[in-house]
Amino acid sequence: MLPALPPISIPGHDYTRLRAIAERASLRKDPRADFLLLELQRARVLRGAELPPATVVMNGWVTYRLDWGQPKQTHLLVYPQDEITEERVSVLSPLGTALLGLESGARMPFFTLQKEFQLVSVESTDGPLDDDLPPFAA
Repeated sequence: MLPALPPISIPGHDYTRLRAIAERASLRKDPRADFLLLELQRARVLRGAELPPATVVMNGWVTYRLDWGQPKQTHLLVYPQDEITEERVSVLSPLGTALLGLESGARMPFFTLQKEFQLVSVESTDGPLDDDLPPFAA
């Protein structure tokens, strides 16, 4: 049995940009666009101050597990035009879309581009990234 979809919250300033990205990707027939469009439709769009604590946001760090107990991973959730590295995951990827707007402790089912079922569990969040400081700076 699939878990219920958890609520997601997105700041209004990110929502407009994400919607434009998803619509452009859809026009290009990008298979990743549909999932992002669906998630944006069900998202609660809030002002930044209204966001629940520990919410996965754009340019924020997220620590998560895939599939019931795999080792923890930490990535920065970024826009697709940002350089994608081992430390960054694009919001247009299935994993990035699944993480978007989740609160710490939430679990979200999703399918990879290879049509494999996965479940992501958010362990913690830290963000958004301040451009003046390196990640996890003390």
